[in-house]
Amino acid sequence: MEVKPGQVQMHQENLLFGEDDRVYVTEYGLDEIFVFDAEISLASAYRLLDADNKVADQWVQGNWVTGSGADRAIYTADGHYATGQGILKYTIGLDDTLAAGNFGELVVARPNNGYYQRDVEVDSQGNIYFCQMRADPNQAFPLLKYPPYTGTTLTIDDTLWTVPMTYSGAQGIALDEASNRIAWGSYYSGTVYVHDATTGALLETIATGQSRTQDLAFDAAGNLYTIDNGSEYWHIWSAPDGANEFTSPGLATISIETPALASDVLINEFDTNTSAAEYIEIYNNTDLAIDLATDSYVLVFLNGSSDLVYQATDLTGSLPASGFYVVAEAGVTDIGGYTPDLNATWTSFQNGQDGFALVKGAAASDFAVNAVYSTSLATVSGASQQDAVIYGTTADPGLETEFGLSGILIANGSTGSSARITDGLGGADYANADWEIALLRTAGASNVAPPMMVSAFSISDTEIEVVYSADMTAVDVADYSLAGTAGVTFTTATLDAVDASLVHLVAAATIMGDIVVDTLLDASLSDSFVMYAGIMPIGFTNALNPGGQIEQDIPGTYAGLVTANDAFNNVWVKDGNEAYMGVLVYDYDLDGLVAVGDEIMFTGVLDIYNNLSELKNAVLLGVESSGNPTVPAIITGADIDSSLAADTNPAEQWEGQLVKIDGATVLAYDGATYTYELTDDGSVTKFLLGDNVDYHLGLVSLTVGTEYSVAGVVDYTAGNYRINPRSMDDVVEVTNNLDLTFEDDSDNANWGVHGGATGYTTVAYDATAGVDGTGAIVFGDGGYAYYIKRPVGGTIGADYFLSVDVKTVGWDTPETYPITLAIEGLDVAENSISINSLTEFTTITLTGAITSADGYIKLQGSNTSAAGAGGTISVTLDNLVFIDEYIPPPDLDLDLTFDVESDAANWGVYDGATGYTTVAHDLTAGVDGTGTMVFGDGGYAYYIKRPIAATPGTDYSLSIDIKTVGWDVPETYPITLAVEGLDAVENAISINSLTDFTTITLTGTATNADGYIKLQGSNTSAAGAGGTISVTIDNLMFDDNLGIADLEPPTLVSAMALSSSIVELVFSEDMDPVTAGTITNYVLDHEVGSPASVTVNEEVVLLTLSTSMQFDSTYTVIINNVGDLSGNILLADTASFMYSYEFVVDLFFSEYIEGSSNNKALELYNPTDVEIDLSGYTIGGTSNDATDWEFFYTFPDTALTIGPLSTYVIADASAAPELLALSDWAAAYPGPTSYNGNDARGLFKIVGIDTILIDALGDFNNPSAAMYSVAGVESGMLDHTIVRKAAFTMGNPDWMMSSGTDEVSSEWVLFPQNTFRFLGAHPHVDLVGPALAGVVAVSENQIQVRFDEPVDSTDARTLTNYSVSDDLGSENPTAVTMLTDKVYVLDVPALAANMPYTVAASGIHDLSGNEMMVGSMLDVVLDIPGNLPIDRIMNDFVTGIGNWGHPTYSGSTTGILGTSTFASTDSLAFAGTNSGEMVLLDDPAVSGGWFIRLWNINRVDRIDADSKMFFYLRGGNADMQARIVVKDDDGYEAGPWHDITYAEDDWQVVSVDLANDAVTGWITGNGSITAASGSVAIDCIQIQCSEDVSTTLFLDMITERSNIDPVTVTFDVNMAIQVLMETFDMTSDFLDVAGNFSGWGDVPMVLDDPEADSVYTITLTDIYPGETLEYKFRINGNWDTSEFPGGGPNRVYVVPDSNSVLEYYYDDVDTYVGINNVGLPTEFALHGNYPNPFNPITNIKYDIPENTSVTLTIYNLIGQHVIDLVNEDQAPGFYHIQWNGLDKSGAPVSSGLYIYRLTTPEFTRSEKMTFLK
Repeated sequence: MEVKPGQVQMHQENLLFGEDDRVYVTEYGLDEIFVFDAEISLASAYRLLDADNKVADQWVQGNWVTGSGADRAIYTADGHYATGQGILKYTIGLDDTLAAGNFGELVVARPNNGYYQRDVEVDSQGNIYFCQMRADPNQAFPLLKYPPYTGTTLTIDDTLWTVPMTYSGAQGIALDEASNRIAWGSYYSGTVYVHDATTGALLETIATGQSRTQDLAFDAAGNLYTIDNGSEYWHIWSAPDGANEFTSPGLATISIETPALASDVLINEFDTNTSAAEYIEIYNNTDLAIDLATDSYVLVFLNGSSDLVYQATDLTGSLPASGFYVVAEAGVTDIGGYTPDLNATWTSFQNGQDGFALVKGAAASDFAVNAVYSTSLATVSGASQQDAVIYGTTADPGLETEFGLSGILIANGSTGSSARITDGLGGADYANADWEIALLRTAGASNVAPPMMVSAFSISDTEIEVVYSADMTAVDVADYSLAGTAGVTFTTATLDAVDASLVHLVAAATIMGDIVVDTLLDASLSDSFVMYAGIMPIGFTNALNPGGQIEQDIPGTYAGLVTANDAFNNVWVKDGNEAYMGVLVYDYDLDGLVAVGDEIMFTGVLDIYNNLSELKNAVLLGVESSGNPTVPAIITGADIDSSLAADTNPAEQWEGQLVKIDGATVLAYDGATYTYELTDDGSVTKFLLGDNVDYHLGLVSLTVGTEYSVAGVVDYTAGNYRINPRSMDDVVEVTNNLDLTFEDDSDNANWGVHGGATGYTTVAYDATAGVDGTGAIVFGDGGYAYYIKRPVGGTIGADYFLSVDVKTVGWDTPETYPITLAIEGLDVAENSISINSLTEFTTITLTGAITSADGYIKLQGSNTSAAGAGGTISVTLDNLVFIDEYIPPPDLDLDLTFDVESDAANWGVYDGATGYTTVAHDLTAGVDGTGTMVFGDGGYAYYIKRPIAATPGTDYSLSIDIKTVGWDVPETYPITLAVEGLDAVENAISINSLTDFTTITLTGTATNADGYIKLQGSNTSAAGAGGTISVTIDNLMFDDNLGIADLEPPTLVSAMALSSSIVELVFSEDMDPVTAGTITNYVLDHEVGSPASVTVNEEVVLLTLSTSMQFDSTYTVIINNVGDLSGNILLADTASFMYSYEFVVDLFFSEYIEGSSNNKALELYNPTDVEIDLSGYTIGGTSNDATDWEFFYTFPDTALTIGPLSTYVIADASAAPELLALSDWAAAYPGPTSYNGNDARGLFKIVGIDTILIDALGDFNNPSAAMYSVAGVESGMLDHTIVRKAAFTMGNPDWMMSSGTDEVSSEWVLFPQNTFRFLGAHPHVDLVGPALAGVVAVSENQIQVRFDEPVDSTDARTLTNYSVSDDLGSENPTAVTMLTDKVYVLDVPALAANMPYTVAASGIHDLSGNEMMVGSMLDVVLDIPGNLPIDRIMNDFVTGIGNWGHPTYSGSTTGILGTSTFASTDSLAFAGTNSGEMVLLDDPAVSGGWFIRLWNINRVDRIDADSKMFFYLRGGNADMQARIVVKDDDGYEAGPWHDITYAEDDWQVVSVDLANDAVTGWITGNGSITAASGSVAIDCIQIQCSEDVSTTLFLDMITERSNIDPVTVTFDVNMAIQVLMETFDMTSDFLDVAGNFSGWGDVPMVLDDPEADSVYTITLTDIYPGETLEYKFRINGNWDTSEFPGGGPNRVYVVPDSNSVLEYYYDDVDTYVGINNVGLPTEFALHGNYPNPFNPITNIKYDIPENTSVTLTIYNLIGQHVIDLVNEDQAPGFYHIQWNGLDKSGAPVSSGLYIYRLTTPEFTRSEKMTFLK
């Protein structure tokens, strides 16, 4: 065999043949790699990879060598089940050595946890293949393919394909020589699977007959070699393509033993028990039909009593390939629907103990009755026994001797047949081992295994689920019984409605879970399953459980609460909170299916692992509930004393349980075992704390000598019981501090009633009464008094802090029944606060100084029994925090005016070096001539910093007045101000060109405590040539803890009268409900006094007065002692306000309808929360050109009220029924709705004797055309509906202001006449219909459209609601697909590349029912990548990302994480080898999408001011747009936004045409291109996304294209041959051209013959150099008479830089022969291709003189088939076809020499051509 690089694996060694015939051997025992020479001599061996090159626990499982010379590398698979890294690469070079400490590169990270990486191979392209091995399916990937390693570790997300996990046992893999196929073998089934290496598709499954496929390899000929580790055979499988030209010689000294071949024909099934229907089935084990008579097959039958022949039958007829042949007893014509192939002369079998044999090469006459079979067989020359069976119930040594079998017996079933389950399984040598009793007789068909009980488990205490290996056809409850647990009977047995392999049993009574082993019996199958029935108490898993311990490896069902989950195979479950109620469940899958707090039901079996009882092989049956609290059991350290031996109480009873030990002091730490030693009784006993739950996440860190409260699960490990915390949350340092969320009742006992007496306060825990429905502690009225305390401790001399959420019920009269919260005992005096009337949870805080070490939190109320009369009295607490040694946040703020020099020393130059920035104080250079700091140029660089500090997690603000001198060229000499170190990324802003003092502000969130204010400039010395460089700062303010610490009292923002009896006060912040809700804290003058009641709603306080205010009067409110939520008190304040309509919220017009005929309506809206009496209002009106209000209409007595937040509709009495149905008042003529669009209407309020205009429609006092205009639409009140915008909540008597001058300034939205859908409801948040926001051509046949809001999906998928048009006409799409509620894809007729189209949409409504405006349209151009002429490629990303910065480099970037990346990659490219890969990670802290500015650093790249810049972009899967921004003489100018398609695999073009596109000013831009120098700088690429998603984008070929002048292309077509052939009549026919420039003939472009010489011509104009034209010429505009018969290729022409003329003969036919054979070839011919060499298209011509079958095929140089260009019958003619360099799969071929061959039955010829890339 010719050995190529590949591997062969035998037992524990892995073998690879590499360069120079070296052999690389992996030794599994040592996990090392050895190198041998070609002779494989021991003397040549040395270690290549050993312990010096491995990390701890690294296994070396496979190896593969790639590369040559210095680049040679070896790949290995780290197969450790727990810590395996994945696939590693070691560069070994020419010397095949590795230095110590070279641990390789992690090429591929392990794709899933806990599974063995077994073998690895790498193809010539660098793609990586490897397999994972697990015994069970659905746990590991048997085969994965990854792209080449480029320096970044690959993850599961990078896979090119994977084989599903449904397989198991993948042990070895092999690539064939051409890397077309890859095979892997299963160690457990022996099966070999062959896959397509490109796609991963399964090509072939080889049932090898091996028991354990260890490894496999292809030779150079494609033959496959496999190794069976069970039988220790090699098997050789022929190449998939059959015979080939390669030879595979082997060394003469190597002898390969192969197993005996299985018989071609086997006995496959028989039935000796079914009367009058007995039969034998023969199976053909080959893929060829066999003539049984020709090969002389005979069945010979032996009687077990005499061991002699009793009959023989010759077989006749044909046995199909892989088919069946049935011999039946005489007279049988049908066996289960199958007609026997042969009826024997006998009528029945012997019924056992008997046998029969299948013999080849003999006849029945050779075996006489009563003859000795073996003797007769031996006398027949060439005869051989093919198969034999012995059947019955006992052994028969005589028959075994006759048949040459040993100890083999087949028991024939009474209810079915005996059959090989899997036809032909085993072969003759294994005949009896693979036989089973089959329930179904399958004569003439594949054998079916009888169903077997696979599993059974309880799903409740009365129900059992039974799982069978196959579908059951019927079940009978009488067949089922349970042995073990006494008295269990079943009442029903039902098949599952979906899965017939499941049977559901219901017992007559409860099945108690106990330690009695149960056996479930199915009498119909004589099958059983051993189990523990019922729901098993977890305690039965414990070794010392008083009720006993169950047996190992017997399944049972358990239910309990998940208390811990380490996400690494370990889950702890308990079914109670006492001893013997916890257990560890060890399973590879369960940890990923459940979470802590889940109540689950599962099955498992007991396993004793190093004295630890655990359940394994778990199967989750269901999660009953989630989010449940996991309360630990309280134990002491003595309960798990480290001196206790295994299976010893008191520790064993707590094994697996979640427990807690309080007051434990750390004694020592053992780093070797990762355990702490603790005691809770002064070292009388000691216990261990381990990390068996969290050890994969990080060690729990404790301090020796410190006291803790520790919780965790108990296990037994390495000879000790231990408590294992689940995380640091389970370890709480014992301090005086409290952090109580009351998620359980554990703190109840700490709250003591007064003196312990009865009749005082009650204490209760409520699981749902807390904030947000969580747990809380509730104190009720005990009937006598209200007094309760909780102890707290403090450190004398320190401060304390108490915060608690409080709600009170029944404490609403503080003067009579006060209730207080207090700190008692810690302070010198009691520190208390009133908590009366807290009807909602309110956060109360108390702080003070500690003078005593012991004290209390106290709740005390007065006369609670009296207060509670007739009601409930309670106080509820939640989220209680008490902090001892409280240190308030430091004041880290700065307020520097630089009037003195004291701060100069705090400004440090870069690293303290000389030659950098200078620092000076100037007394007069600041703002207003005051002091300032001046930083000058030190001569080398510009860099200076000042330290600042902040509290992490809080916001900060920096404000500085700055002036700069000499920093006037920002592109070359940028200067920035920044906050460095506080934020996750630097917060910087440019301060160039600030010639006057400018206030600069920076804000951010501090993630670190320390940072700097930084000034940094670039090349300052050069910048300062000839001038002074400086930065001057003044008035520096830095504020830390913004919005965190509130030390300021509230201020009164406004006071307003909402009505005659309600005053609204608005404060600067949320107010304290207690102090702000006290009525005596407010007094109004004019004898109004204090309010009757006060309502507090955050910052708004409403005063309800008992005395009404007088209209048009001014009032003053006096405010005293009101506080905010931080306890800051506003001692006194006053505010004056006027009670008049101008300041009162009242009725207003919300809608006006001026419909056709009498369809008129007015709508009023009441924005208040009280009902309004309409008798105090009237509607005023005018008609035509009146100059004053002429009419007043009062509301009818039948409809005199309008409810709060409600509408009131006035409709004309003659209006349409749909309007009248909504009306409150049907007004008769003349009335308020008697108007015609030029009549004003007013809403008046009657106040005393005054009638006040409060809202108006129209303005008769304004003579301009705007008097009845709306939103800039003249006469908008005529023939329209107008609806008031939701933002306007008051009337406006000034119609000119209300109507506005455009859509933005108007209070109203204009709708077409007879729009009624808004009537009867208000406000309407959405009044505007949708519009097209973006369109992008995804491909030649798809356009993606994006609306500016979600739209109705039915409308949006209606084809007629769209049109796509160009200058030739318009068409509707053929299909519409919804991507999101705003984005749809239209399938459209073919678009021409780079041609403008217009997409229009209409008839589409948004989700509020608003219809889009008619004429919503956008233009779109299909930019076909590669079809754009290129002048200059600025960046192709081959050598990096060029001058482009990181996405977060710019301060304009928002919404993405700093860990986002941008780098060159060779994994994907539009052209060439590389692109720029941008991984954008959404910042979860920022909502509403993201925006990135990919800055062209220092704007070093420039393009001509009249050119076009574009780049290719690939990505999508979100609502994204991209654009290009340049910087011209006036600022930043942005090109149009380009929608990015949702399709992630399409390259798109993003461009800006500076000469023709409309640009938009960005920051300082003005929307036009100005460039005195003729060029502009590229500033950035901007990409925005409206969704909060992460994405990966690829950029490539950033290019400048000069705008060039169009050229002309002239076609001259000679039709002389067609005229001679009489296929074209110059007098009646015409010639046209159809191409991608004419819509392919939608409008014919007809050629002229001006000279009447049969040469037709046409000239195309406005064609641009670089365009690719595709076209054909046609006669009479008909495709049936177009050029090139049979739908041949288009003509293709790439337009040059100048005008061009192309001359053609129609159909490329330029000759004719004779009168009778005009224009037809006379002989076969294959012409040379042109151009040659070519890229990307070449032309091939050939001649066919007669009707014949034609094949034109492309081959590569080694003869491999590439593609068929032609394969059909063709008529005589001259043929022309093009090849585009693609193979039959559509993939580009590589550069090189190719052969094209023309083949017909009469002619064969080949030519060569060269393809260049």
